[in-house]
Amino acid sequence: MSERAYRRFVLPLLAVVASMVTIQLATSYSKSIFYAFGPNGAATLRLGAAAITLNLVLRPWRSWPARPKLGRLLAAGASLSTMILLGHLALAEQHVGAAYSLFILGPLGLSAANSRRARDIIWVLIAALGVWALASAGHRETANLRSILFALGAAAAWAGYIHFGTAATDEFGHAAPALVTALAAIGTLPFGAAHAARILSEPALLPVVLFAGAGSTALTCALEMYAMPRLPSRTFGISMCLDPGWAALVGYLVLGEVLSPIEGVGLGAVVMAAIGSVCTSNSRAGAEGADP
Repeated sequence: MSERAYRRFVLPLLAVVASMVTIQLATSYSKSIFYAFGPNGAATLRLGAAAITLNLVLRPWRSWPARPKLGRLLAAGASLSTMILLGHLALAEQHVGAAYSLFILGPLGLSAANSRRARDIIWVLIAALGVWALASAGHRETANLRSILFALGAAAAWAGYIHFGTAATDEFGHAAPALVTALAAIGTLPFGAAHAARILSEPALLPVVLFAGAGSTALTCALEMYAMPRLPSRTFGISMCLDPGWAALVGYLVLGEVLSPIEGVGLGAVVMAAIGSVCTSNSRAGAEGADP
């Protein structure tokens, strides 16, 4: 593989994988403090810690565009806050692995919408079958209609975050993660500020909050913003199908949540679809050799 293809495909792909691992750690540790702050309060604390960290590190005010298009930025921030809030509400009543089997429908739908090749549609269908196996197995015991609707809403917001996040990165460059996360944190305040204030009486949980927000969520946002404009939308979306697998593993290690055998089969189908998409995209990157 040429150096140009390596920079165009492999590095962004590695960033996506790293973002998936860190976001699952953030999600599982956020769920572990729901008992103290509730889903909305945990979302507010998580995004607040991420926003403070990213803005201190990236200092977005130093690279402000001359004529910024704020609509893209606001849409990305709204998508991220909606995704985290609805995702937390779904996680409050579902196992992490089962919930992410529904969350991933957002990137999957975006991938299908942006694809014009039969081969890519086949990968999407295989991944969708895996998601269906995960959902049908997990939801019989762990979910209700309300939590499923929350998860589907989070999936739609995730697709919006991918779309608008890419546009925001094109406009604001490396400052986009800090700005988008700050707007998302502000968006959660009306829903979770009162619950988040309980951190004053629960200082022992502050390290968990900092890890979930500053350590994992901030890093995840930065990695995704790096990868989004460098990978085709369908490749980014289908690659995120690995998320249910990471969610199941981290959910087991952190929260002790165990998946059933049929859910394992579903995970296998999702992973196979993601690998297939990555392999075909890899061959295109090497042949096209475009600049990142």
